[in-house]
Amino acid sequence: MISNIRLSTTNSFDGYQITQYLDIVYESIVVGTNLFSDFFASVSDIFGGKSRSYQKQLYQLRKYALEGLIEKAREKGANAILGIKIDSDEISGSGKSMFMINVAGTAVVIKKIDDTRSEVQHLMVDGEDVKKHIKMQEIEKRYTKQNFQLEEDEIDMLIHGEFPDAAKFFLKSLFTIQEGSSTFNREDYNENLSSLLMYLGQFEPKEQASFLYPYIPDYLRLEEAIMTILNSLGLVDFSKIADWFYSDAVDLQHFALNVLKIIKAGYSTEDIVACQNLIHLLEKKYSMDTLEDDGKNWECACGKINSTKHSNCRRCNKNRLGFFDNEVQPLEVINILRNELSIVKVLLNDD
Repeated sequence: MISNIRLSTTNSFDGYQITQYLDIVYESIVVGTNLFSDFFASVSDIFGGKSRSYQKQLYQLRKYALEGLIEKAREKGANAILGIKIDSDEISGSGKSMFMINVAGTAVVIKKIDDTRSEVQHLMVDGEDVKKHIKMQEIEKRYTKQNFQLEEDEIDMLIHGEFPDAAKFFLKSLFTIQEGSSTFNREDYNENLSSLLMYLGQFEPKEQASFLYPYIPDYLRLEEAIMTILNSLGLVDFSKIADWFYSDAVDLQHFALNVLKIIKAGYSTEDIVACQNLIHLLEKKYSMDTLEDDGKNWECACGKINSTKHSNCRRCNKNRLGFFDNEVQPLEVINILRNELSIVKVLLNDD
């Protein structure tokens, strides 16, 4: 799980004690100067669109370098980085030029100091926190608009701020990229998807599920992205998935069967009970015995009456349970869950 790391350009954190200095951490990003090849040709337009484009490119490079620095500090067991410095330089040789961004800082472990100050001081609120909550209000207002998309500074705030219930913003931003334009931008799509993973990574699995699962039914068009997230996090919630099978949304139930093939990141005794209940639900819902059958014909969901000698509908080619042959079948998932459950019981010593 990705933990939240505090960052500072100074050598201390107000209200925190440094308990351990771990190591100096570095990260460098190098790109060819062709990325900025027409920069000097556009000096006259320095306050126009082109300068903003370069600012965006530089911002992205600094962002990637800082993310790499955070990851290296995290690997050393740090929860903070002090004295962060960001430098940029151009290097050349053999007729080639490169642009380099260097980021360095000191990886440390910090602990909050017990505050014995007056009660009035305890009531102080950080102005930066106020700014962030105002920004969240602005994002919430824009979220209702059709072509909503998160800005870069908003993404940075969300993936480092532990704001609850912000997954919906990333999902709608992904939806806008995927559906809101005639030209699909894969780079923007992947960047937003990666940011959503980083955002969810700040939280425990139960919180991740509570932030993401309620919005899945509304964003089934993002099936590829959602499956990537659930696979990456091993985020399977048997109880929430069971609720989907009580709905009338057939597409959602088919999606749920695919989700149930994912191995959870971790199992508890509660999962054993929830998984058992889900297996019983699936067995009842998809039992051939529950289908109306007069011994001669069966009616497909599309309305076509078929003879019992045909296992698939003569009109839509779905089987009697409502699935195409190349889709994940309920019986397949039931068998997967049974096997998964038996293994978990053994590992948890649960009889």
